[in-house]
Amino acid sequence: MKAMTVGQIKAEFSDVLTDVRKGHTVAVEFGRKRKRVAMIVPYQESAETRKLGVLREAASFSWVGDGKINDDDLLNA
Repeated sequence: MKAMTVGQIKAEFSDVLTDVRKGHTVAVEFGRKRKRVAMIVPYQESAETRKLGVLREAASFSWVGDGKINDDDLLNA
């Protein structure tokens, strides 16, 4: 993994993207102490689609009463 400052990345952005496209990861360093704040990683397409409703019927709830609540009950809940 290569680490670069923000200034270096700005100056060499095309080269950074070329490296990332090849599968390399670049750490972004910021500030005088060169603290790592981000990573530039290769983009990966999701191989499978997410199925909606996977957790359907996995949980339930019941409602007791009329649903009205006064201020004191809300604050003490």
